[in-house]
Amino acid sequence: MYVLWLDEHACTDPRRAGGKAANLSRLAASFRIPPGFCLTTEAFDRALACGMIPSTTVRESGAEWALAIRETALSSDLVAAYRRLCARVERESAATAVRSSGVDEDGSATSFAGQYETYLNITGADAIAAAVVRCWTSATSA
Repeated sequence: MYVLWLDEHACTDPRRAGGKAANLSRLAASFRIPPGFCLTTEAFDRALACGMIPSTTVRESGAEWALAIRETALSSDLVAAYRRLCARVERESAATAVRSSGVDEDGSATSFAGQYETYLNITGADAIAAAVVRCWTSATSA
């Protein structure tokens, strides 16, 4: 499973969802927040193992790696999650925020808010996939 929804209990585990998503998930249990999902740390590990995440600088568009995402099960999970998000907000397409939620961010003793890239108003599964890869690779950028 590569996708966790913020309103699922499993998303409260920062080892699977990262710090930001886990904290948002905890908020969702008590407060009304917009629907959303995160890709799991397993998704990141899979992308890394498949060579989808470059170890150095990111190319401008991230499109080359977004194409690679399409070749894996990660693609079907991401596309299905985006379609479900659109259905939940009752729109044909939904603008999303793609941001990091690393396991080393927002811990109990530290916070790295804004450490990695954030992309706003991203629509469409392909654009989200490209932004995800750019966000992941920002962990290794200057």
